Amino acid sequence: MNWIRPPARPPLAELFDGVDYVLFDFDGPLVDLFAGRQAQGIASRLLDLLSAELLLGELDFSDPTDPHGMVAELRSLLRRHPARSRSEVERLVSATERALVREERTAAKSAVITEGADALVGELIRQGRGLAITSNNAPEAIRAFLALEQSSGLRAAFQGHIYGRNPDPDFMKPDPDCVARALDGLGCRVTDRCLMIGDSESDFKAAASAKVRFLGFAPTERTEARLRAAGVRHLIAHLDELCWAPRL
Repeated sequence: MNWIRPPARPPLAELFDGVDYVLFDFDGPLVDLFAGRQAQGIASRLLDLLSAELLLGELDFSDPTDPHGMVAELRSLLRRHPARSRSEVERLVSATERALVREERTAAKSAVITEGADALVGELIRQGRGLAITSNNAPEAIRAFLALEQSSGLRAAFQGHIYGRNPDPDFMKPDPDCVARALDGLGCRVTDRCLMIGDSESDFKAAASAKVRFLGFAPTERTEARLRAAGVRHLIAHLDELCWAPRL
């Protein structure tokens, strides 16, 4: 009797072996949050807000087109400013954070689900894996998007497990704060049983700090290059690369 070689497992299947929990970054792997409201425009409006309080020359953002990066950098930049008291720094950071939350909530109204996200989330739920969102986006904006009728499947999948941006920008990714909160909320005591899907270096660093597995979502060559340079080993360009049967 001739031995028949069993079909090869998909290359990424081993990455999911023993994984009971999957964490998703929000903007990218699940939705294009700024599909109808560009992040660069949001950053520009945040700069306009700050210009009413500061001379822009006092601030040196590494990327003035990235609103999340600006919020994360603002506190440390102002802390080093000799003329700014601690209370004034906190007031300015809080005002910028509130403005960013408003912008993200507005962006959520025109956000678009990432192709393949519904199918992948449905498959993971079918397999009995616990899911959570771990994001630098405001939880209010994430909930606003999930409340939309067309994303009702995602809303049910992540009900009670949305771990968005901490109001304190010091705890934004790459800090593992949102990942740690998700692990606690899901009841995951063994971090190697958890995998995170993200599309940025900060996602990768947060996952590494929390000692969870990581899969990079790289729909563009630029994203792929950034993630590979950061040391990400496992990458996909499309979510449907994960929708194999019967089990990941």
